[in-house]
Amino acid sequence: NPTHQSIHGVQIWVGLPKSQQEIAPSFIHHPKSELPEFSIQGQLNCKLLLGDFLTYQSPVKTFSKILFVDFVAAESATQTIRFSELELAIMCIEGELEINGQAVAPDSMIVLDTSLITTLKFSEKTRFIAIGGEPFPEPRYMWWNFVSSEKQRIRDAAEDWKNQKMGTVPDETDFIPLPNDPLP
Repeated sequence: NPTHQSIHGVQIWVGLPKSQQEIAPSFIHHPKSELPEFSIQGQLNCKLLLGDFLTYQSPVKTFSKILFVDFVAAESATQTIRFSELELAIMCIEGELEINGQAVAPDSMIVLDTSLITTLKFSEKTRFIAIGGEPFPEPRYMWWNFVSSEKQRIRDAAEDWKNQKMGTVPDETDFIPLPNDPLP
């Protein structure tokens, strides 16, 4: 009998402020041990990946106010949390979660109208993430792995990728071709 084991991953793309969009690309690895881990009243175990939350700060450099927190419930409880981000979404990874009285199913995300005070009700072992930040004054466009405030910049990046002009990630040798989706 083969055993079946699932893994779950969440990938986010972060847009840069317009004034920072043309900075040189970089890659910095932060080991798990560098990311702040803490508990909220012994009920929620937290890992801060990006930004500032409560009295903790992630070592990951960002160019705008941003938040990414991973929560795992140590027990069933209700917690009221004050977030400072003007835009906030919470995604239920697994378990039972209610946000401000609204049930959120696993693999679903809810975008909050206001994030300043959020009441979370969860069962033991529920896992969820909070991601958010400050809105940019201009729109952002996303196509595949590219995010920009300019559609032409996305087209240029796609051409650079296709021609392998973007460099490589250390210890990574595979090249992934562009998707066939139409460019913006």
